[in-house]
Amino acid sequence: MTLNVKKCGYLTPPEDDTIVRLGREEVPRLDRYVYLGFPVTGVGIDFEGHLVGRLDRALGRTTFLALYSNR
Repeated sequence: MTLNVKKCGYLTPPEDDTIVRLGREEVPRLDRYVYLGFPVTGVGIDFEGHLVGRLDRALGRTTFLALYSNR
């Protein structure tokens, strides 16, 4: 099995400066990753970021309906 390092990443707490390698290539460290719709950071799920994102989408949908609805 081979892994594509360009498609890999890892999360750690902000104070951790561990470097992860696959073979000779360094795996990029991510600040955040979206898993099953939830933004995850090195310290856990970012519920505030998730809520803000969902509210932005709802506001966008409401604006769309207000502009293109016949009522």
